[in-house]
Amino acid sequence: MPDVDSGNLCTVTGTFLTAGGSFLEGTYVRFSPDIEASRVTGLGFVGEDVTATSNSSGEISLTLIRGLTGLLAISGTDLVRRVTIPDQATIDLFALSSTGADLLEVQELELVELPRRS
Repeated sequence: MPDVDSGNLCTVTGTFLTAGGSFLEGTYVRFSPDIEASRVTGLGFVGEDVTATSNSSGEISLTLIRGLTGLLAISGTDLVRRVTIPDQATIDLFALSSTGADLLEVQELELVELPRRS
């Protein structure tokens, strides 16, 4: 049981399946909080990642502090997203991952012209 009041926590849940419809055991999910975000909580310094592995029913559950921003990674999927844990009691893992930015997405550069010094 977490030491932080449940009003400050969000439970992230999801179910993993194979393409054939069987439950997928052993999928590893990791949330790595940003250092800047860990100071915003006002609850203390967040010093480590939170991880979970799907069980024989393909289910996974992570309890995270609301308002934290960090990297969410799911093994075997190439999915890595920067997400913010919402201010709500629960959220589906896949709904949470869809709110984040894809770190591998092609970014358009904003070109800046600097004055030439002669």
